[in-house]
Amino acid sequence: MTEWVISISTLAYKGFEFPTIFKEIADLGIKYVEIAFIRGYTKDLSESVFSSSNARTLRQLLADHDLKTVALAAHMDLGEKDAVSAFKTRMDFARELGVSIVLSKSSTKKNRKNFFDNMEKLSEYGESIEMVISLENPGDGEGNLIGSGKDGAKIIEEINSPYAKLNYDFCNTYSYSKGYTLPEDDLHFAQPHTAHYHLKDMAPDKEGWFFSGIGRGVINYNQILETIRKQPERLPIGLELPLAIRRDKSFNPKEKKPAPGLEEIRTVVTESYEYTRRALAGESAD
Repeated sequence: MTEWVISISTLAYKGFEFPTIFKEIADLGIKYVEIAFIRGYTKDLSESVFSSSNARTLRQLLADHDLKTVALAAHMDLGEKDAVSAFKTRMDFARELGVSIVLSKSSTKKNRKNFFDNMEKLSEYGESIEMVISLENPGDGEGNLIGSGKDGAKIIEEINSPYAKLNYDFCNTYSYSKGYTLPEDDLHFAQPHTAHYHLKDMAPDKEGWFFSGIGRGVINYNQILETIRKQPERLPIGLELPLAIRRDKSFNPKEKKPAPGLEEIRTVVTESYEYTRRALAGESAD
């Protein structure tokens, strides 16, 4: 049976450069990293980062640290008019990195027609280069086409392409619904249409919510990971630990000040990875 792929998203290390990030992850004995370039989150994101030369640089860095990657996080609004050209560039970049899954958010209900028109073109392009587009449910806002696994299943069925799947994010389901939808109850809708999972967790404090280690917050990962462990296919999992942001009491995101240092990040990444690894091995995660 294939191994579980558990990646650490570079979002955990916001503010640090890739050589530092890759060294940190490798030094922890972790094999996989999920590289993230996300509109609205990656500071000063330029389209130039999706160049062949940058892909070569990143491939060399990965090799230098004996790391692998299976998915690229390149979230943008796929209902925008310029989305097809911009996202094809991201898909080409992902292919040059050697991955076959590219992650993105979908779009809003008001851009529904543009989104489906764009996804028809992008799914066809995905087929031509063997690249799966995995659409992620967001963690905040309103009016999104994919607010939950149940919503996502309907969208994927409507797109009707094996190259359009879900990147199901458990914590986002909880925060987007403002605590109303529990991901352990929503997961079964998403599972048949999912190519990749995102795990993160959060816990309440007097100011709202902070992102905690996996298994230390409100998300029922004991039940969720047991469900995933029993599914027939071992889908890749990304631990997305956005430690440099938090949510207010209404679940809106804001920058965390001061930003966490490497020691704090290292502790949370280690605890989260070990919790997830043990749970997927059927060991006690406590």
